[in-house]
Amino acid sequence: FSVDYRLSPESKFPTPLDDCEKAFEWVINNSEDLNIDKDRISAGGDSAGGNLTAALCLKRRNEGKSLPVAQLLLYPVTDLQLKKGSIDECAEGFFLTKEAMIWFRKHYLNSLDEMQNPLVSPLLSEDLSNLPPAIVSTAGFDPLRDEGDEYAKRLSSSGIEVFHQENDGFIHGFANMSFIPGVTEVLDEICLKLKEMMN
Repeated sequence: FSVDYRLSPESKFPTPLDDCEKAFEWVINNSEDLNIDKDRISAGGDSAGGNLTAALCLKRRNEGKSLPVAQLLLYPVTDLQLKKGSIDECAEGFFLTKEAMIWFRKHYLNSLDEMQNPLVSPLLSEDLSNLPPAIVSTAGFDPLRDEGDEYAKRLSSSGIEVFHQENDGFIHGFANMSFIPGVTEVLDEICLKLKEMMN
């Protein structure tokens, strides 16, 4: 199911996250009519969608609600402080830029104070235990590389099953770039690992 959540700047945090949670709940509550197994529903997204997926899992865990069976995080935004080394190392020339991330942050948040909220910056959560198994796929030439890699490592050190796929030669957004050699094979591997996590 593809979630058409409301977008910033018209709808700032936490509206997009709330929309995603309502969609997740709707799928669960309508699973019988949809002829799907409500106990085998995963959540996933790329970039901002990866951020919303990670935040959804944190929010529902904190509130004692049912969780996705797995989480798929493709080059996710996990720390809107934007201070990791790759933000500057890959600031320009690789599709996503540091300047664009600053612009996105400005329009998503009601104030910069919110970037300290773990539901905005999941990497800042003090506790990453009891979350769904995760696939975290990052790109070597991506301003978000370091925060994605660090999130995968922190999940793993918190006892979460993680398949961490580091794609050194790719840029942000590669999942939509099947014309790049190697991308199709990487996506096939992601699908295989996700299927394994869901069984």
